Amino acid sequence: MLKAELIQAGPIYLDMHFECQVGELLALVGPSGSGKTSALRALAGLLPVTQGVIELDQTVWFDSAKNIFVPAHDRLVGMVFQNYALFPHLTALQNICLALPDKAGQEYAYNLMEDMQLVDLQNRLPSELSGGQRQRVALARAFARQPKLLLLDEAFSAVDYPTRKTLYEELIKLREHIAIPIVMVTHDLREARLLSDRMCILDQGRSLQQAPAELIVSSPRNARVAELVGLNDIYSGTFFQGPIPGQKSDPKPGRLLWGQGVDAYPLEITDKGRLPNQTEVKWVIAGEHVELMREDRGLANTIAARISKIRQLGDIATVQFIFSITHQPRMQIDLSTRLVNDLDFQLHSDIYIRLDPRGIHIMPVYTNPMQKRVEKLRREKTLNMAAILLVAGEGARLGNIPKVLLRVSGKTLLERHLESMSALGIQTCVVVTGAYQAVITQQIQALSRQLPKVYLVQNIDSKKGQASSVRLGLEHLGLMVPEPDLVIMMLGDQPLLDVADLRQLVERFKVRTHGQFVFPQVAEKRGNPVIMSGQVFREILIQSPKQTVRGYMDSHPEEVDIWQTHNEHFIFDMDTPEDLILFQKKTGLVIELP
Repeated sequence: MLKAELIQAGPIYLDMHFECQVGELLALVGPSGSGKTSALRALAGLLPVTQGVIELDQTVWFDSAKNIFVPAHDRLVGMVFQNYALFPHLTALQNICLALPDKAGQEYAYNLMEDMQLVDLQNRLPSELSGGQRQRVALARAFARQPKLLLLDEAFSAVDYPTRKTLYEELIKLREHIAIPIVMVTHDLREARLLSDRMCILDQGRSLQQAPAELIVSSPRNARVAELVGLNDIYSGTFFQGPIPGQKSDPKPGRLLWGQGVDAYPLEITDKGRLPNQTEVKWVIAGEHVELMREDRGLANTIAARISKIRQLGDIATVQFIFSITHQPRMQIDLSTRLVNDLDFQLHSDIYIRLDPRGIHIMPVYTNPMQKRVEKLRREKTLNMAAILLVAGEGARLGNIPKVLLRVSGKTLLERHLESMSALGIQTCVVVTGAYQAVITQQIQALSRQLPKVYLVQNIDSKKGQASSVRLGLEHLGLMVPEPDLVIMMLGDQPLLDVADLRQLVERFKVRTHGQFVFPQVAEKRGNPVIMSGQVFREILIQSPKQTVRGYMDSHPEEVDIWQTHNEHFIFDMDTPEDLILFQKKTGLVIELP
């Protein structure tokens, strides 16, 4: 078995780890500049690498820690280049014989030529051969050395497609009786899937994922891998454990909210047990898990759609669909032209698309495995969290009613917010009231569920603006919880905000790379809540009595981490009668006025 670990900072950056079993063909796949050819040159001993190990069948060719480096001429490696690299003054037979080991006779070269259908061409010079014939000579020469490792560097890219297919067949035939590891570099994903037993996806010198081609395409490790294997439709969503209420599910049910905010669409998926509840994810689905139907058969994840584009290129047709759900996502699928004709697809016609729950692959929003491990530790860290809930507004544009006592599905916004805090693990909340102190106090006293410890404080100067309420809340929270790890500042009139939204915001705070504040921003619109660290919370309290959170953030922008998100829950509030109508229209829920 071949084992390779290639690491260096420059001049060519490498951070690669891959393996190739005896008799296996491993395809290194990636865009230009991803390090594919550099990896082959390092295996062949043509590119010295700063750190790492190259081992073949327990023979060490390179080990930086042990100062071992076997030169290229002592490594039994056969290599086939894109430009053939034949000696122009030697015949086909002479080129092959040049690579024969001392113990091998010319008969072995004749056998190789016969296998590669070159017997009649043995006396021709490379200039007298076609591109396909030259590549067969190069392949035969690589095998003539009786290598323990075969390297193919874009070996089939310089020939036409019919010749390429012939070369594929000859390589497959040779593999039947030559059991060595073969490492192939290609940018052609179709070629890699056809020839390889496993693929290793490379990008910017890094190995991102190694697995059988079908597994990588159906379960890419992250969004970048999905892009590199041709899954161009990459969607956003939030993963939840457990089934969609009222639906029959797989043995390990999960659900996915496709999109963000009120327009999110629920999908049934299979929970593989790898992600925590309410994780923000990217997701993809391979074309073989997408079923197109003329009628809705009542199966899970069946969605109406409209054909928006049909582009036929020979026997393949690319069809684009627009799903008939609120945020109107698009999907593009390559189909056989025959299937398109059999289904009588017409532009702007309506169909049904079923997304197989087993084929929906979700990926957490990480950039690399190391970050994944670091973020996992940060996410799992328990924090002492406190909250300030601002409900001092008079609701003048709604006819002077306490907005926090609006009822949605039988619960007031106040009750919903406090329950979300409790579910998140917040133990202390300061509620800053104004003119409606008495009625809000009665509401809190009437709540029987387990809630955070609530401290009510009235802002008698609430007409001076929200800043005075914020300062009052900070000062009282400082008395109740002098050493919090983080403080969440919430508005009371956000009807869509729930524990999943708060959890995402807290996790963003935990894994932030800079700053002491985190707040959401949706399409350039500033959202709420705002989270601040315990450190800056104490600093604001120590400063001038007039210092507010907004004022501190404006004067210290380097301490602010703006979280760009599509989740409209963070920007939707109840401020006008039009907001009430829009909420009821979007959600179908009835709002009861206090």
